[in-house]
Amino acid sequence: MILKKQKIIEYLIMLLIIFLAFTNVFVFRTSNFSISIYIFYGSYFILFVSLLKFKAPPLNKSFPFLILLYILFSSLLNLEDLRVTSVIYSFLFIAYYIYLISFSKKNLSKEKFIWVLKFIIISFFIVLLLSQFIVLFNLQELKSPKGYFQSSGQLGILFDKRTNIFRYHSLSSEPSYASIIVFLSFTVLNDLVKTKRSLIWYGLLVLYMLLSFKSSMGFLILCIWLISQITFSKKHFIILGIIVFVGTILFFFTSIGGKSVDRLREIVFLLFSFNGNFLEKLNLLDSSVYARIGPLIVYLQGVDIFNFHTYFGYGASTSEAFFSKLIYPEVWNTHMVFKPPFFPGFLYDYGLFGVLAIFYLIWSIVKHERFFLKIVCIIIMLNSNFNTQLFWFVVTLITLKGIFGVSKNTMKVPKVENEIRI
Repeated sequence: MILKKQKIIEYLIMLLIIFLAFTNVFVFRTSNFSISIYIFYGSYFILFVSLLKFKAPPLNKSFPFLILLYILFSSLLNLEDLRVTSVIYSFLFIAYYIYLISFSKKNLSKEKFIWVLKFIIISFFIVLLLSQFIVLFNLQELKSPKGYFQSSGQLGILFDKRTNIFRYHSLSSEPSYASIIVFLSFTVLNDLVKTKRSLIWYGLLVLYMLLSFKSSMGFLILCIWLISQITFSKKHFIILGIIVFVGTILFFFTSIGGKSVDRLREIVFLLFSFNGNFLEKLNLLDSSVYARIGPLIVYLQGVDIFNFHTYFGYGASTSEAFFSKLIYPEVWNTHMVFKPPFFPGFLYDYGLFGVLAIFYLIWSIVKHERFFLKIVCIIIMLNSNFNTQLFWFVVTLITLKGIFGVSKNTMKVPKVENEIRI
């Protein structure tokens, strides 16, 4: 009977992790409100697990629970301005994480976790193929917000009106989210599976998906991961340094490359120009880059260190209205809403103390992991907010990896003379 209960709980946990990865699968949606399958199922997960185990996770040593208490405290300070639904979402995300991690330690096997990672990759790939067949036979139904350059269709289809190019994001909310989810699933899978040859096909599927998603974020983490896998001898390190130096010279002082390279070059030159109006010029060059760093710079420039809101925030989800006016100042696009990533969204909503608390949580998870996963966490903070499944997918996967696998930094590596490890 005990073994049967454990198996049921294990399958319940597996479903919760899978649904966490499906950020664009909803039970129902309205113009103002939506419930994802993860949020919907999570409450039943807690109910079923509690009934089967007749106990709740211990909270006396749970730092996520302290974060939840802080969010409630900050909300009480900003009771008139906050959005209640945002506080509820934060409560649910933290509660689901506490329950999932607590019961995974004793009820989820490493083999089943590996199976979940493979299932996520295959699911994203199958839906991607379906959406590409829809486009191939011209069956897509595209819809576009007023004044927006991008149209969206069924099964994660995106069409850019400026370039006439289709992009995809499968079961996720956008291409960058999809890229991070499938690639992180593969890297954790690669760390846990001893027989690397069996992962070749999964690697090819992920590479194909990255090319189809066409997300610069996906290519960025791919490059970081590839570099992290290389062990250089001193000779090879010197050769690589020369190649990088020559490449940098060509990048700055020639016109080599296409339009995307030209735009990147212009951004780098702008960064070191010191001519003023940096944010306005950056917005004209690349609005996507501006949306990730511009609002944070503007917020920091106006910080009042004597205002208690700086430390405890202005209230849950108040950052949307503040930064939407910043990103969409023109009359024709005032109807559009900008949802800021963790920086500066969480910083504005919950203040400096809230950000420090999240920093401590994430550091406690990644401090023994290799450099690549630390970089992924930084990227997440620049790309998604606290109340997103992507944020909690990354936190959950890295936490589970720490439970089931040995981190690279804790492995004893024999010293080899004249080698440099990255």
